[in-house]
Amino acid sequence: MWQDGTMKYGLLMDLPEGKLAGFYARIVKAIADAATVFDRDKELIVVDDAEAQNRVAEVLAKGNIGWEPVRLWLLPEGAELDARAEDFGFLSKFGNAYLYADRVDRFRFADPQPTGAELAPALLQLQEFIVYSCGEGEALAKTHYTESHLRETIEGIVSRYGAAVVFF
Repeated sequence: MWQDGTMKYGLLMDLPEGKLAGFYARIVKAIADAATVFDRDKELIVVDDAEAQNRVAEVLAKGNIGWEPVRLWLLPEGAELDARAEDFGFLSKFGNAYLYADRVDRFRFADPQPTGAELAPALLQLQEFIVYSCGEGEALAKTHYTESHLRETIEGIVSRYGAAVVFF
């Protein structure tokens, strides 16, 4: 069983300035009535699925509040993001760790591996490109997140060691 992130859907709001506090209170109440909010972080509202995202978007449209969709990988509980990962994700004010889905790709080592694959040196060389890893067991069994534009680099490195990875 792969233990990796769960997809969440966000709405990054462009809140208008100069509105009275009551305006924001009405919007917050309307959002809570429309969908279950999983998490919040500043102007970002996080919900469980696209349907809830659409319901919140309708509320924002009625309030003339602009927004942008954001897909997020919710990382396992207790996940910590190092300084390198800050460009690719964040820790919410409720303590949940996320990576932006449009900035990272996920991969793991294929099972089974080709005969003669040298996994340990391949993983060692990949470490500088991995933003975050999660899952149980040894590093070769984990799910790894890397910058989206590095997919060919990752595949090239592992192929030099006779190994294979699976992006998903």
